[in-house]
Amino acid sequence: MSDRPDGDRPNLFDTRRFAGLAGGEQVLNVGFSSDLPLCDFCAGTGASMYFPVREFEILHPQMRASHGVVSGDRFYADPECGELFDAGQLGALRKRYVAVNGEPPSDMAIALWRGAREHRQGDPAHFPAGTNPEKDRKA
Repeated sequence: MSDRPDGDRPNLFDTRRFAGLAGGEQVLNVGFSSDLPLCDFCAGTGASMYFPVREFEILHPQMRASHGVVSGDRFYADPECGELFDAGQLGALRKRYVAVNGEPPSDMAIALWRGAREHRQGDPAHFPAGTNPEKDRKA
C-alpha cells in the first residue's frame, strides 16, 4: 500500500534536496544558479514567502544516519505552492510539481514536504519576489 499523498506508487529515490539552510546556503540540486531562492516545492522561480520550520533530518531506508538530508529552517514557496502547502494539500502540490517539471517529485522531496508540515513553526513570512531574504542572514 502506498503512503504517498495522492496514492501513486513510489517513484525511485533520487538525490534532489530541498529547503534553505540557516547559513544562507540554498540546498537545491536542480540547477540552482541564482542569488534568489527558488520554490522548495516545485523548484520554480518567483518564491515570495517561506514557511519557518524546526530543522529535521530525512533518511532514505538505504542511507546511513550521516548521509541524511537536513531540512533547513525555511521552506520557500511561490504563491501557488505556498497556498497549497498552507492548506495541507500535498496531493495537489505533487500535481503542481509534475505540471512544472514534467515528472513526479522524488520520494525524498515528498518526505521533506511532510516533515515541513509536521515541523512547521507558524505562519508564512512574505517578502517581495525578486529579493533574497537569505542575504546577510545571521546563522
